[in-house]
Amino acid sequence: MRRNRIDPKSFDLITPHSDRGYKVPPNRRAAIGLSAWHEIWSDARYGMRSLTRNRSFAAVTVLSLALSTGMATAMFSLVHAVLFDVYPYADSGRTVNPIVFDPLHPEDWDRFVLTRSQFRTYRSSAVFEDVFGMVKYTVQVHELDGEQQAWLVALTANAAQFLKVRPLIGRGLQASDGDYGDQAPNIAVLGYKFWLKQFGGDASVLGRKLTFTSDYPKPKTVSVTIVGVMPERFALGGTPDFYVPLSQVPFPNIHLIALAKLRHGVTAAQASAAVDAMVHDFAAQNPQLYPKKFQTRLQPLIKGFTERSKFIHSLPVLFVAVTILLLIGCANCSILLLARGIRRTHEFALRAAIGASPFRMVRQLLVESLVISLLGSLFGIALSYFLARLPLQFADNLFPSESVIRVDLSVLAFSLAAAMVTGMLFGLWPALRFARPEIAQTLQKSYRRTVTRGGQASLRRLMGGQIALTLVLLTVAGAAVASFVRLTRIHLGYNPANMTLVLCDYDAADAKTWTERNARNERLQDALAAVPGVVSAAMADDIPPGNENGRQSTFEIVGDPFSQAANTRLANVGANYFSNLGIPIVTGRAWTKEEGHLGIPLAVVNQAFVRRYSPKRSILGRTIRLPSLGNPAVLYGAVRSQAFTVPEVQVVGVTADAINDGLGKAVAPNVYINGTVLLYAGIPMLVRTRSDPSQYTGALRHALHAAGAREIYISSFSLEEMVKRDETWRRQQLTAVLFGIFAAVALALALVGLYSVVAYVVAQRTEEFGIRLALGATRGQIFWLVLRSNVGVIVSSAAIGFILSLVVRHQSEQWLEGSTLSPALMASTAVVLALVAIAACLSPARRAAMTPPNEVLHAE
Repeated sequence: MRRNRIDPKSFDLITPHSDRGYKVPPNRRAAIGLSAWHEIWSDARYGMRSLTRNRSFAAVTVLSLALSTGMATAMFSLVHAVLFDVYPYADSGRTVNPIVFDPLHPEDWDRFVLTRSQFRTYRSSAVFEDVFGMVKYTVQVHELDGEQQAWLVALTANAAQFLKVRPLIGRGLQASDGDYGDQAPNIAVLGYKFWLKQFGGDASVLGRKLTFTSDYPKPKTVSVTIVGVMPERFALGGTPDFYVPLSQVPFPNIHLIALAKLRHGVTAAQASAAVDAMVHDFAAQNPQLYPKKFQTRLQPLIKGFTERSKFIHSLPVLFVAVTILLLIGCANCSILLLARGIRRTHEFALRAAIGASPFRMVRQLLVESLVISLLGSLFGIALSYFLARLPLQFADNLFPSESVIRVDLSVLAFSLAAAMVTGMLFGLWPALRFARPEIAQTLQKSYRRTVTRGGQASLRRLMGGQIALTLVLLTVAGAAVASFVRLTRIHLGYNPANMTLVLCDYDAADAKTWTERNARNERLQDALAAVPGVVSAAMADDIPPGNENGRQSTFEIVGDPFSQAANTRLANVGANYFSNLGIPIVTGRAWTKEEGHLGIPLAVVNQAFVRRYSPKRSILGRTIRLPSLGNPAVLYGAVRSQAFTVPEVQVVGVTADAINDGLGKAVAPNVYINGTVLLYAGIPMLVRTRSDPSQYTGALRHALHAAGAREIYISSFSLEEMVKRDETWRRQQLTAVLFGIFAAVALALALVGLYSVVAYVVAQRTEEFGIRLALGATRGQIFWLVLRSNVGVIVSSAAIGFILSLVVRHQSEQWLEGSTLSPALMASTAVVLALVAIAACLSPARRAAMTPPNEVLHAE
């Protein structure tokens, strides 16, 4: 027999506990403050053992919390990524984007560009700590699978010091790589997405040589060495394919986009005032690059996204929705814990009878619920890694290019904190409910029959709250999904299939007169039309479905004083534009090819124009005066035809309406002008092909080069894809998907909670049903007895949910643009939810009706 090493009566007694070592005895643990921690650990182990014994209960509760906390974590990741952690650049909060805007139309703004001398002047301003510039242009890369078009961004030599973003592999651009005009080795740094797409993330790409061909000012081919790859969040210039130093820009007279970092203590408003006079001097030097009247604003980077993004307005309702989902998940766990606690009433009475205090039992139940919440949060975090990526997969163009939605340390901290809080929330009520059992009454009964009216009432209150909140979520989700479905069925008014956008420039010095430019344009269009597989090509400077930033103009219908200072959209299009897009001419005609060749000022208006500005009088033959077409500062170097002596056009036809102001908006009044009236040193064209336009990219580019085109851009998206990449489409699609997921999970949780309550109550009343059957009750009466006791709760909860939906209706419609929470939708959703909830009660009710009375009475 082993002996104690010291006096057993000593305070510092250490007794052998097992062959594995020694255990601090209870009096010692209490003296040094370890007793409470030992008991908590024991409660946690007991909770884990009870979960393994009740696997179905554990699976449902953990899954309920995993789904709700996982989605809450994913939403927090989304908000964090697009509002608080958007840009990876150093001091991005002090980095400003220079823009100019018309005071009469402040929503229409854009970044201004600077010549090299203007850039040096701008950079010397005392309000800036540093300024760097960039130029974006296209090249053709020859070594990839077929000749491919790629976007390049050329950066000034100080860009790396300004941004301070470390490359993923290799090196980034350095000051030694040079500025414009410097002699330096030809190198390139890959963008992350291009690296993954073209090279499969291969790190051995470093040192590989690629050959670029740029079209402007004339074709020039250079060989570059790949020296690095930038990380995923480095997307300066809108996710370009390559970054090169400014020393490699092949064309003269570059115009730089400048980003500036404010000095400490200088606000954006102060800096705007300081550089305003300077920018107006720049505008006097290059009036074609600025509006006629404008103001300057230095806008923080994040505001460029938040001020234009309409999806930001949907974030509050999405956050509210996921909060409701979290409450539903917590309510579901409370229902399950409460039902399980009622089954353990006999156990709690025994514990109280042998001396357990209410505090001790509350602590045990809370520890058990925290174990469940921690398990649920771990699974929820794993789920959130998938859910957090959904927004970018469905709508990448809704967010800044630098946005990477991920679960980082702050999100993990939020998830764990939410798990602890929810654990306390859903575990506290059951814990307090069972901490003071009625010992004598409980010990006299079988625990299977211990189900009080108070216990049933608590379960049904939680169940009712779940149903009401679920209805609110289902109603908003139904409105979001219905809105997106309507959008997918919208009549565009044109046929976007197998059509793509082609832009090409030519040297203005080679075509200074209108006659020379018109001949060049016709040669380019004929070259495209001659490509095998091309159906037609038409000039078009306004590409449907358009948006609110399209070209606008005031106008006047000559002889109609009521139309003065009215506004319309303008589009310069070719004679075959309408047949190319499939837009029918309703009245009159379009101009002929011969009239286009002569540059005769003719126009076609759409039906929306007629309805608004000439509803009672035929518009055909009338003259529209367009003052903006007579303003040289607005024409940006265009030359006019000899026939266009005054800024007036004659209407010769009316077209059917076609979406031109963005999806989800009414068709705006539109004036389509004979495109040869004003000619630029370049031409935008819509080209329809017999099959996928991407198959014809090489042939189109070759034909344009042969016809004398200089810089060529062929869209990587067809017009059909552009419709689906429209901001309204992507926003409503993402909202519908997210709300659909939220609503489906909420409905599943609510039905699981309802089924659990009904099944539990039926199990507790088995003896009662057996006795009723033995005394002559029919099985149909038992079935109706169970069903009736739950139908009232379901219907009343659905009514409360309907009222809550009415309360949030107005705010939800403001947050979810295009969605309408009509009373009919809310009522139909309430009816459907009530029917589905009643259906969830059928199986337990049938089980109650099939109770064998002989077995029950024999057991009693």
